[in-house]
Amino acid sequence: MQKILTATGLAIPMAGAAILLFAGTAMAQEQQGAGVQIQGDTEINATADTVTTTAVGTGNTAESNIGTIGGDSVNIQGDTEINASAGTVTTTAVGSDNCAKSNIGAIGAKAC
Repeated sequence: MQKILTATGLAIPMAGAAILLFAGTAMAQEQQGAGVQIQGDTEINATADTVTTTAVGTGNTAESNIGTIGGDSVNIQGDTEINASAGTVTTTAVGSDNCAKSNIGAIGAKAC
């Protein structure tokens, strides 16, 4: 069994997770301050069985991204198809000034 290491070093057991990523003719690049630029067709297929995202303590951030295209700004030219699937997803923030989030099949997902 695999374990996920959280922002505070807490290890959480995780059942096997499979993530598949396919980007055919897509060209993706992130330039400082420019976000994500994609030219051409893009296809992403992602599957995760069990995902646990936890921020514990004070001022911590925990984030899971499954089948996502993220950044400050996203500019897509051409067709985009995302097929994302997740089984059991648990997202928890415990304590002061913590943030925990799970993005599944998102485009332009912002950080905490």
